[in-house]
Amino acid sequence: MGTDGGGASRWSQAGVTNLTKAQGLPSDTVDTLMEDSDGSILLALDAGGIVRWRDGRLTRLLPKDRLLANTGFTCMLRDRAGTLWVGCANGVFRIRDGHAGLLEKKDGLSGQSVDCLLEDRGGGIWMGTDTGGLDFYKDGRFTAYTTRQGLASDSVLSLYQDKDGTLWIGTTEGLSRLRNGRFANITRRQGLFNNTIFVILDDGAGRLWMSCNKGVFSALKSQLDAVADGRAAELHCDAYGRSDGMGSSECNGGLQPAGCRTLGGWLCFPTVRGLAVLNPKEIRLNRQPPPVVIEGMKVDARSVPLKSGLQLTPGRHRVEFLYTALSLVAPEKERFRYRLIGYDRDWIRAGTHREAVYTGLPPGRYVFQVIACNNDGFWNEKGDTFAFVHLPYFYQTWWFVLLCLLVAGAVVYGAVTLRLKAAARREAALTLLVEERTSQLAKVNEALLERGRQLESANAQLQELSNRDDLTGVANRRRFEEILDAEWRRAARTNAPLALLMADIDHFKPYNDAYGHQTGDLCLKRAAEAMAGSLQRAGDLLARYGGEEFVVILPAHDLAEAAEVAERLRARVEALAIPTEVSDVSPYVTISIGVAVAEAGKLARPEELVAAADAALYRAKREGRNRVRLAERG
Repeated sequence: MGTDGGGASRWSQAGVTNLTKAQGLPSDTVDTLMEDSDGSILLALDAGGIVRWRDGRLTRLLPKDRLLANTGFTCMLRDRAGTLWVGCANGVFRIRDGHAGLLEKKDGLSGQSVDCLLEDRGGGIWMGTDTGGLDFYKDGRFTAYTTRQGLASDSVLSLYQDKDGTLWIGTTEGLSRLRNGRFANITRRQGLFNNTIFVILDDGAGRLWMSCNKGVFSALKSQLDAVADGRAAELHCDAYGRSDGMGSSECNGGLQPAGCRTLGGWLCFPTVRGLAVLNPKEIRLNRQPPPVVIEGMKVDARSVPLKSGLQLTPGRHRVEFLYTALSLVAPEKERFRYRLIGYDRDWIRAGTHREAVYTGLPPGRYVFQVIACNNDGFWNEKGDTFAFVHLPYFYQTWWFVLLCLLVAGAVVYGAVTLRLKAAARREAALTLLVEERTSQLAKVNEALLERGRQLESANAQLQELSNRDDLTGVANRRRFEEILDAEWRRAARTNAPLALLMADIDHFKPYNDAYGHQTGDLCLKRAAEAMAGSLQRAGDLLARYGGEEFVVILPAHDLAEAAEVAERLRARVEALAIPTEVSDVSPYVTISIGVAVAEAGKLARPEELVAAADAALYRAKREGRNRVRLAERG
């Protein structure tokens, strides 16, 4: 046993022997201690580091490590690989091969202080921290579990793991269970004796024992599992304190181990007044349920006799019941439940309180029932009952309510009848008026519909005219830009190619000057008609770009297909055989065409496609006109 100021004490059948400064201990305050794998005892001191006691001799562990020598400790653990883990206020020391290394927040630890340690059955180390919840360290990495993952509190005080791998975690806000990666919490709301848990011990007989600053308590693991799984709403805890022989009910915690189980099955718990020891096998349960008695009743702070057929006058506000259970064995541990039949839907858990208060009870018939259990949780399920009646005011009686309903019904019936007759007269007048107005509205509506049709037709014609070139009848440049933008976005969505042809009538300016504007306009119209007639797909569009220039949009055409369409347009215009004497290319009017195709991801903007087709057109002109040239691939 480690003490604060008294060194270490060894308790055996031979008695108690003390190990203090007088025997060579560097400090009389022992923070934590443990039995090592070789049978020696490791003692971690508040000053002086860690010492080993074996065969009556003391030796310092890593005496040259200054950080280890000047650190206060909280817990120790030797894992199966031989590494010694020591918790402290600044993290956890990992001691192996004669060297000590400190793991702290900068290394991934979630809290400042490590207050408890446990080696997982599957490998890895569990660490309970003061403010960072629960950490799991394995293969050089920390994994943190906090209230965000379901832990009851981020202040972890104790750890215990079952043979099946279930981890029980004692915190400052209740007991948490971690099983199959999921947390479940048990607190005082479910019947836990206290939310602060210094240590968790298994007695090997199906019970977990825990300590707190109010005493020692135990609960069946089967009940703990039932509450954690949602199969039960509450559990029963057996609690022990000064009345059971403890020198003090205030146990010690915060430093581990805060309790242990001996090889003989005894459980030891440190308190502020020495060591409390018990043998769970010798505990005898009190199986006698206590008799329950309702001792008194108060109405608006005045006592009333508990007589059969009690009737409370109307308007009573506060009703109190006083009850108790008769037991000479730890009566302070008796617990109660009560309910007011006719008012409460379920039992009220009163704990150790021996009174029940109700305010604002409505009129009615009630039965107050109370049950109790003894110090070991055995319930008197019958308990005691008392029946009474709270009388109503006359306006709260059923016959008064019925009379009011009948009067209200008669008033409503008369009012409805009068309103129905008045409504019938108004309906007749309104019907005639509606028929007249309906006839007038029908005529006006028909006139409006006709006006709307005319406007729609006119708008459609205006829209068509606004999108057409006045001279050639093909789409104008504005229409071309709208369609190019729409087709460009469609090609981007579908990853389809988009082709553009840029056509120009060869030597048109000399032709127009030589033959006159009327002849020039006629030439433009015939060339436009010829090119438009050569387009075969529904989505293809021919537009006048400006002067003697035309553009053609060819959706979903690759370069070869677009070149084929361009050649067909060129040949069709030449086949018109419009005579000209100003061309050095042909005796007939011809056109030159530039072809460009935008493939997926190649061009960023539609303007680049127009520029590419225009460049190809000028190359066709430079190379002799009356031909088709493809845009150079960039």
